[in-house]
Amino acid sequence: MFFSRPWRRSYRGNRQSFRKLFLEGLETRALMAADTYMDPFGNQIGFIPAPPAIGGASGGSSSGNGSAGDGPQGFVPLDDTFKLHSRPSATKTVYLDFDGFTARGTPWNAGRGRDPIISPAYDLDGNGAAFTDRELRAVQTIWQQVSADFSSFDINVTTEDPGEAALVNTGGNDNRWGIRVVMTPDDFPAPGAGGVAYIGSFRWGYNQAGATDTPCYVFNAVPEQATLAVSHEVGHSLGLSHDGTNAQNPFQQNAEYYGGHGGAGETSWGPIMGAPYDRNITSWDNGFYLGSNNGGANANYGSGPDDIAVIISPANGFGILQDDHSNLETSATELTGPIDASDRVVFRQLGLIERSNDLDYFQFQAGSGTLDLLIDPYITQAWTRMSDGSFVPSIESALFNTNYWPATQSTNLDVEARLYDASGTLIATSNPVGMRAGFSGLQISAGIYYLSIDGVGFGSPTNNPPDGYSDYGSIGQYLITGSMPVAFGVAVSNASLTYVENEPAKAIANWAKVIDLAPGDYSSGSLALEMKPSAGATDILTFDYSLVEGLSEVDSVLVYNGSQIGSITRASDTSLVINFTSFATQSAIESLVECIRFEARGESPDTFDRRIEIALTKGSFRGTTVVRVRVESVNDSPQATTSFMDDVQEDDRSPSGTPVGQIIERGVIDPDSTQGSGIIVTSAGSSNGLWQFEAGFGWTDLENLSTSAGLVLGPTARLRFIPAPNYFGPAPDLKYYALDPLYQGAFSGPAGLVMIDIESVVAPDSISKAAGEIK
Repeated sequence: MFFSRPWRRSYRGNRQSFRKLFLEGLETRALMAADTYMDPFGNQIGFIPAPPAIGGASGGSSSGNGSAGDGPQGFVPLDDTFKLHSRPSATKTVYLDFDGFTARGTPWNAGRGRDPIISPAYDLDGNGAAFTDRELRAVQTIWQQVSADFSSFDINVTTEDPGEAALVNTGGNDNRWGIRVVMTPDDFPAPGAGGVAYIGSFRWGYNQAGATDTPCYVFNAVPEQATLAVSHEVGHSLGLSHDGTNAQNPFQQNAEYYGGHGGAGETSWGPIMGAPYDRNITSWDNGFYLGSNNGGANANYGSGPDDIAVIISPANGFGILQDDHSNLETSATELTGPIDASDRVVFRQLGLIERSNDLDYFQFQAGSGTLDLLIDPYITQAWTRMSDGSFVPSIESALFNTNYWPATQSTNLDVEARLYDASGTLIATSNPVGMRAGFSGLQISAGIYYLSIDGVGFGSPTNNPPDGYSDYGSIGQYLITGSMPVAFGVAVSNASLTYVENEPAKAIANWAKVIDLAPGDYSSGSLALEMKPSAGATDILTFDYSLVEGLSEVDSVLVYNGSQIGSITRASDTSLVINFTSFATQSAIESLVECIRFEARGESPDTFDRRIEIALTKGSFRGTTVVRVRVESVNDSPQATTSFMDDVQEDDRSPSGTPVGQIIERGVIDPDSTQGSGIIVTSAGSSNGLWQFEAGFGWTDLENLSTSAGLVLGPTARLRFIPAPNYFGPAPDLKYYALDPLYQGAFSGPAGLVMIDIESVVAPDSISKAAGEIK
């Protein structure tokens, strides 16, 4: 395996002597024919050439007619553009840095003889550092398409600055690192290139501490061209080499960078580590195409041709995600959803093909009628960071208008769908030319069905001429949507429920309707309620029987209009089963469902998305419907109570003082169970001594304070009282307001005092309603 020479050696004394040689090496060679170079200190560098012109303009230009994210759908609100994450739980990060970056003390600075290297912000529209709406859509487009290339891996592609600590591997027990991709029009680090990276730099620090925030750079601006360059250069940082051709490919002989094949249509393809700028599909590969020069044991610097194996090598620190849906029919994921007014089950299910041998199985029960089903790989799951630090998921369309095919580089997954009946007999297959699959208006009989999803190849990339791609890189996310006739179940008025903290228990549905075409009564039937995938810590499901005349519960026995219709067994506050008797009727079951109430009790309830599954059974028939639940937390103002300073001795003229953090611990109560972040001092008594504070610039008297000119202090600041000579007794009162973590302002510190009118605090719930005292 290739490892870069330890760049941490002392190189500053030799910087000037190497600079001229290095600059000549970069600037006098044609980058379109370049492979890799060594910098003056033995570190290997990989490029991608600049893209071909689009509409008369270079892809690195601020003009041109590329997609720029101008598609009509697929975008989160533009204000959230720099809050996007593909997998926020991952410990490894690819940070797409669009707002400019200053590199200091990195190999780029040493090799190029400039420290710092200041790279301006991404600038598609030539308007400087500000971001137009078009540019924000372009940023989202690039993020979506890069996320597609890394969707199978346990790594987070983000547009939000994670901080240097999340990008630099310091060695030892540090398990959080990654790579910064600087998106800039200034190609100073590699003149004339489309992007550049140090080979293996993602893992720098793996064997020894001392790594710096060494980025890779991308100079292309047009989204579909920038996307390829980003994944290409990140690939270099992970240890991948270029994909080119030998003399056996008559169409691109002995090319350093393979440009791909298949024209510009939906099934056009090229390897990410080549330069297939005008292909729809660009994926990781294993050297399986006509005339590949990267298909042997020497590929990828001696690690072999398997790109994915190199990407997940131990030095990089991450692997492939665990399988989200089973490869077996026996443990298939149930496709379910709400029942609409036409008595059809409407479903929506996200999935991921993690590797070429992955197969995802789903199961559903349907009535007789038509099945409509679409498996769409042109989607991206986006996680947006909210103001409270939580992440909200959404599924966005990744279909964009481009100069090539209308979805350039936005998916790598070519879907094949197969439908089987309950006996395992194949009844239909969908694998049209293109990436999507599905069934429209397919006539089916009532029964149980199984759906398999597979990532497949197309054509023969080793033919002469080459065509299509293998299934090696046919991986990524997909979304199943559609509807089917319901055979049995409970329809409810709404598919989702929003519950706000401290609300009273809320009905999960305004009305319910039992759909039952099955024969027989409910003597062998049941109604089960359960929170999935898990309940919040304070969730509870209850019944409000007062809403239905004649319905009651006594000692877990349900009575409806004088007849015992069933009994309740509660496994927990959010899981129960009602076993019916023969007296249960459809109207009784509908009334029961209409009585169900959801509540997330107490302060700071869990806010993760969950769902209530309502499963109705009768004999061998079972129907499940789902109500999705979103809980919104409300920030409660902290309470400033009486707090106490450390004791001061009589005539002590230089007490050490008490940290504000201790004053907060002793006197601030936060209903949300968060730690207070600071205080605002609004008055300080002056009898029998003097109040002072210290916030990084020496002890200073507390004076001229009021509610309109309060002093803001953080937890590391200190307060003290200096008693007058010969005085002992209580200090005069000092009044303060408490701040919680949602306070968005600054604190007094070495940069200067921060004074504030308490009425002007941006987040009113972040400050206490009344003042407390410090004694």
